[in-house]
Amino acid sequence: MYDFETEDCRRVTQGEVPRDAIRYVVWSSDSERVYFHNDDTRDRQNDIRVVTMEGDVNTVVKTDGQHRLQDVSPNGQYVLCTSDEG
Repeated sequence: MYDFETEDCRRVTQGEVPRDAIRYVVWSSDSERVYFHNDDTRDRQNDIRVVTMEGDVNTVVKTDGQHRLQDVSPNGQYVLCTSDEG
């Protein structure tokens, strides 16, 4: 994470966020969490995960289908995503 005002740079993950991501990330409205796509099994299923600024990573959406994150509700309780899962 890079702070443009202080020029402070700190790592908040241990490699959970893919370096070659082809999908965008979505910031929470309070700027405390980042939602991202993850394909750790390389099967193009693109689970949706969230990472906090403390480095905690949790899976938000995990099913057999491919997902595309669209948006996150202002309170962070809901994610809007599309899926090819019937």
